[in-house]
Amino acid sequence: VGHTNNVEPKPSVERYVAHAERFKI
Repeated sequence: VGHTNNVEPKPSVERYVAHAERFKI
């Protein structure tokens, strides 16, 4: 279960950054 939580935070950050950059524009 700990492994699944460790893999989600990585992609989550990249997705959040892409969304934030698109929203900023």
